[in-house]
Amino acid sequence: MQKFLFLVLSTLMMFGFSACDGGSDGTGTGTVCTSNTIVGTYTTGKAALDVSVEGDRAVIALGSSGIGVFDVTERNRPRLISTLFQSAQVYSARIHDKYIYAYLKKDADEKHYLRIIDISDLDHPVTRYDMPMDKVETNINTMKSKWIAFEGDYVHLLGQISGEGGDYHILDVSDKSNPLLLSSMDIDGLCGLLTVVNELVLRDNLAYIGSYKGLDIIDFSDRNNPVSLTDMQTPVGCYYKSFELNDDVLYIAGGLSLYTYDIADPENPSYISAIGSSMKYILVSEINATAYTLGLNGEISIVDVTDPDRLVDTDKDIYVNPISYRIVDDRGYVYVADEAGLKIIDTCIR
Repeated sequence: MQKFLFLVLSTLMMFGFSACDGGSDGTGTGTVCTSNTIVGTYTTGKAALDVSVEGDRAVIALGSSGIGVFDVTERNRPRLISTLFQSAQVYSARIHDKYIYAYLKKDADEKHYLRIIDISDLDHPVTRYDMPMDKVETNINTMKSKWIAFEGDYVHLLGQISGEGGDYHILDVSDKSNPLLLSSMDIDGLCGLLTVVNELVLRDNLAYIGSYKGLDIIDFSDRNNPVSLTDMQTPVGCYYKSFELNDDVLYIAGGLSLYTYDIADPENPSYISAIGSSMKYILVSEINATAYTLGLNGEISIVDVTDPDRLVDTDKDIYVNPISYRIVDDRGYVYVADEAGLKIIDTCIR
């Protein structure tokens, strides 16, 4: 028996006690990783409306309190390193290549803008540009991060730019102080009495756009003349649609279901399967055959999507506050912005 225990302990020591690289304490020390646990929190005293992550930086939108910038090198100890007050109501803040792209409403004129903020020197942040926006669609109470997507020196944007037509736009932002609008398109998001275009995911030269109606796939290989490949209704109903991609499988969450579609041929997406629930699904992310979906009561449910033809609810939930948004970064952590502030969940998927 003692020999057996010695062999077991030796094996665990050789492999770091875990199949994943990193520990439950978020420090990456190789300790045992307890999957899907909240490993880090930061209470802001004000609801966080949105979260975005790039490398070891995270930013959250704090409404009238501006934008919080965090060092998340140690995920069990998120550290607030700067608060950027904007004299505005900040609904969304996305970090990309040392710039923050914020959707906000200025206090001075009560109008909405896309603001580009240079944070290469965080002690002296600089607003590079304010683009007037008529609106960006929101879901329920909170702004969702996927109204904007990045592609090198280009920005893809959902919403209505003041003085311009269309609700899907491509901008050249190589000069952050003078973005150039390359093209705009109308996306028909009409479902029932509502027209909502709400989510954007890019892959290669294709843009996947979610709306209350369903799914649009746009070929933007010529950014000055994007072309619609697919304009289809989905069975989700008139709900916010959230998307994620993995190889040739598209995950669509909305209403009471999580759906999978085969998009090997983007001009003819084909339905694969669905899983239903008593809660309303909003996709967090899909990572290594596991989908994290957020319900309206603040529960993150975990769905096994190893087989896209047969989705399986694991019956495991992680509870956060109901008003929340979230993103999974490429190192297997779920970042949650909710009523209390910032939470970081370790999925143990590396």
